[in-house]
Amino acid sequence: MLKVPTRKEIGALLKVIRKINGLTQIQMAKILHVSQASISKFEDGILEMSASEMIRLCEELKVPYEAFVKGYLDNKINADFMPRKDVSNFTVRREYLPNCIYNVRAIRPFLQYMESTLGTEKSHKTIKEKMHVDPHYLMMMDSQVNGKFLHDLAELVPFKNKNFLTYLREDFCTDTFHGDCHTLYTKSTSSFDAIRKYLKRSSLYETEFEREIELDKDDRMVVTYQKKNESALDHIVPGYHGIFLENFVGYSMNKDEKLEVKTLLKTDSKIQFELTAC
Repeated sequence: MLKVPTRKEIGALLKVIRKINGLTQIQMAKILHVSQASISKFEDGILEMSASEMIRLCEELKVPYEAFVKGYLDNKINADFMPRKDVSNFTVRREYLPNCIYNVRAIRPFLQYMESTLGTEKSHKTIKEKMHVDPHYLMMMDSQVNGKFLHDLAELVPFKNKNFLTYLREDFCTDTFHGDCHTLYTKSTSSFDAIRKYLKRSSLYETEFEREIELDKDDRMVVTYQKKNESALDHIVPGYHGIFLENFVGYSMNKDEKLEVKTLLKTDSKIQFELTAC
């Protein structure tokens, strides 16, 4: 069932749209033909925006209508929505920005898990107070963060008696596998084809690792990750993908096709996986 954004979530989205366009509340009020006090109440979740006000905002600032259904901004939904990306309007701890390997789209299942565990309001408060990151920054799917951000975030999330890797294996990967990447599988001719497309897409936002894929007679694939520098966290990215690849076992394009995955090599700078059709 589709989760409808709450009044507070709509208000937070309005604030994000205003900030990335460099607008004051007074300027936003002129666009929506309301008072500055109304904008303040919208953003605080005290007053609810009308459908006509949402439509006017979308038309004036080229915001995709889907944003008010999903509760976040995603340029992949509407390529015409390209506001000024001035991150100086958002507070983000400096150490989370160098060597970015994720966009928010990639870690959204993790954030959703956090919100479902702590609640949206408490999650945002925790991120703001403990990590010194404006939670509004995480409502834009193209915002960039590095591996340290994910590592520090993991320390704040209760995993219901699970450790971080167990969570990645059982929850994060499963949600991503059946959700965000589903279209890759439905458009693929085989499990290996789906894996190849998935790794190609992940390479667009995980820039600290080089990948090499070898395919042998359509029944064996070897995937190698090589760190480019020492700033990358120890195997958090390739380790995650190793867990992700395990999800292909039992979830194949062909019900008669089964895959096995095992680690062939693991050093401080290199990790290698083998996938075999059996």
